[in-house]
Amino acid sequence: MCRLLGVSKQAYYKHQDKLMQRLALESFVIEYVKEVRAKDPGIGGNKLWLMYRSRFGQENSVGYNRFYDILDRFSLKIRKRHHRTRTTNSEHDRPVYPNQVRNFLPQAPCQLMVSDITYIHLGENLVTGKNIFCFFVSRHRRL
Repeated sequence: MCRLLGVSKQAYYKHQDKLMQRLALESFVIEYVKEVRAKDPGIGGNKLWLMYRSRFGQENSVGYNRFYDILDRFSLKIRKRHHRTRTTNSEHDRPVYPNQVRNFLPQAPCQLMVSDITYIHLGENLVTGKNIFCFFVSRHRRL
């Protein structure tokens, strides 16, 4: 069969050995990641790779990119959570007023006053500031 494919027996078995070695390294990575994540589920990929490399040595471990490819292929990556401050509380018992300026087009300065509450993060604190804007739309400018 090797002659039919134009490959020597040595090359065929060498390829098989490399394939088995690659699969073994992948299974070591998967088992190691699952073992570490059982203790610390939120540990990231960088720390995992550094821990893996220090435990198995540089010559017996996979490279950085291959490590991430294995994590990606077996769905072992941690999804980043984007924390966003909730600024609107719609679950209140106060009256909700209709939008009275939806079709209003101001013709002079300060005919339309709008307020907005701005939330600014300062470390762990959330600071609010009220900004009042005066809108004027002239015939030469568009919003």
